[in-house]
Amino acid sequence: MRKKMIQGPVRILMVFHSASLTGPNKASLSLLKSVDKSKYKITVACPPKGYFVDYLNDIGVEHIPLEFSQGGDIFTLIRLISILRKNRYHVLHGHLGRTGPLICLAGKVCNVPVTILTEHMNDASHSWIEKDAIKLFFHKLWHTASNNLLDKVIAVSEDTRKNYIKRQGINEKKVAVIYNSVYLGESIQPGRSKEMSSRESIGFNRDDIVIGMVGRLVKGKGYDDVIAASRAIVTYNPRVKFLVVGDGPEMGNLKALARHSGIEDRIKFLGFRADADDLIKIVDLLIQPSHNAPPESFGMVLIEAMASRVPVISSDIAPFKEIVENGINGLLFKKGNPADIAEKVISLLENRNLTNDLVRRGYDTVKEKFSSQKIAKETCDVYKKTLLSKRYLSEA
Repeated sequence: MRKKMIQGPVRILMVFHSASLTGPNKASLSLLKSVDKSKYKITVACPPKGYFVDYLNDIGVEHIPLEFSQGGDIFTLIRLISILRKNRYHVLHGHLGRTGPLICLAGKVCNVPVTILTEHMNDASHSWIEKDAIKLFFHKLWHTASNNLLDKVIAVSEDTRKNYIKRQGINEKKVAVIYNSVYLGESIQPGRSKEMSSRESIGFNRDDIVIGMVGRLVKGKGYDDVIAASRAIVTYNPRVKFLVVGDGPEMGNLKALARHSGIEDRIKFLGFRADADDLIKIVDLLIQPSHNAPPESFGMVLIEAMASRVPVISSDIAPFKEIVENGINGLLFKKGNPADIAEKVISLLENRNLTNDLVRRGYDTVKEKFSSQKIAKETCDVYKKTLLSKRYLSEA
């Protein structure tokens, strides 16, 4: 049967299993805002309620409800097939591994020309199910089999690419690296009042030096290392305060550690905040102290801070080193080493010229490597080249 050439904009259905404001979803929002809409029409299928959907509506991206259940994805698969049969999409693009088998099967059933997966996860050991040998075996079998139906996999870092190939046993030529991105321009957050994200509203004074941490509060993220380093930092400069944005099971332990360390009155835990982007802009320094356990795939908060002209310090794990060049656009410390954290923080507090240089080069790094305009073009180039290779587009 002769293939029908695509006329007009390429129609893409992106599939997400969550409507929360996760790192992958935030990165995708900036990409969606920067796509050339005259050439590519993107629709998003994801659960019906969540901040992600609010933001999609705000930037004018069509949303189709697609529920993901805890008990299994068979009903999600049926719904996805129904969506594909009602609409003529040229590319089916899933985000995160859970969507992989679904888009492969649905795409095959509905004869979608191109199927692509963006992998945001970086756990080659399958640590979330490694203790259940039977479940691990069938998980690997299911994903390995379905991966053969994918036309392309996009990994959000080189470290993620290497681990994905190791984890899934996929042909390495199928896997490309396209980094996450930030939108350099007016905030894409809908209906947020800047007053809500001001220092005064949180309880900081204008002359406080605020050190920020943003992320999910789970073991292995290294926030306890920063609290352990806090005594030396505060001794050097008593104006230092700490801000933690994010929620998770370690919240109670971190608050207890702050009390034990004598900084209870110097640290604020805000929990989850939809205006985390705006809160990054009010800190004087951002720290990402992860131990890489659970594994990190990228460092979304790092590029958000750089884009906001906030100096960054991070642990020296592989994904972060793809963003931060020590002494060039930020500082790196040895993971799990509070003394090294304190040393790096103090070096910035005492050297304003170094801080200014890191801020300037950090912003330049985002413009050159992580801007949404650049990443949108790279993503659309993957669509175009894959469709060309399968002869659904002409070179003209």
